[in-house]
Parts: sequence; structure tokens; C-alpha cells
Amino acid sequence: MQELFLNRYKKWPKHEIFSKTYLPPETPFFIRLDGWKFRKLSEIIKAEKPFDKKFAKCLVSSGRILFKKGFSPALVYVASDELNILFLNAAPFRRRVEKIDSMPASLVSSAFTLYLQKYLVARWKINENWKLPLFTSKDGVKLIKQILEWTRQKRKK
Repeated sequence: MQELFLNRYKKWPKHEIFSKTYLPPETPFFIRLDGWKFRKLSEIIKAEKPFDKKFAKCLVSSGRILFKKGFSPALVYVASDELNILFLNAAPFRRRVEKIDSMPASLVSSAFTLYLQKYLVARWKINENWKLPLFTSKDGVKLIKQILEWTRQKRKK
């Protein structure tokens, strides 16, 4: 019975419109992971204002996981509730855009949840109202060329 149920999904790959979309070889790019509903999360865990060192430690540790798991970014920098990840030469997933856009967000979301439990467990009580912290790949993959062009256009105004 279960096998018949799973057979319905054999046609899914043809509906994955970005499955064959790749970044050009040797093209540097950024991924921007944005914390989803982090203002609410900060209230729930009673984060210290204006800057909570333990919360920041969770963000930094979550970014480090990308290096540890072999994604090979050139740089990960944290600003507020977002992680900006720069890839120069090496790119994960054979440069497939849909994977590059989704997998780092999933990994960082999971890591951040675990680090919250590790560093802020006293402030973060898990109950029926508990919400998982999530990161979204907000703007998708941005090529360095696109970012530089946007910056150039802004300067002209």
C-alpha cells in the first residue's frame, strides 16, 4: 500500500522547475539567510537589549556549522538576525541554485535551534506555544556582479 502511495511522487522531478538551474562556473555569489520572526523570538527568550551575547553566540556558532559540514564558504558574517555567506570559488551542490538556496537555510535553522537550547536553555522554555526559529534564504542567490551593479546604481542617485 505504501509503495503505491509513494509511486505518485515519481513525477515530481519534472515539476521542480529550478532543478536544472546552475550558477555559472567560477562565479562568486552570496546567500543571505534572514531570521524569521526573530523579534518575537527575542521577546520569548528575553534577550538582553540592545545586544545579547549568548544570542549572538548562537548566530555565530550556527554560521560556523557551514564550514564544519563542508560547504566551503569564503566568509560568513552576521548582522542583526541574518547571516551573509560568500562563496568565491568553491560552491556546494554542483552549483545547483535550488539546493544552494534551501540547504544552508535548513542547516543553519537546525543548528541555531540546538545552540539556543545549549546556551539559552534557562530562558527558553519549550511548551505548547513554542515556535521554532527559522532562517529563510530571503533574496535567493545573489551574484557578486548583481550586488556591485546595485551598489553602482545607488551611488548614481
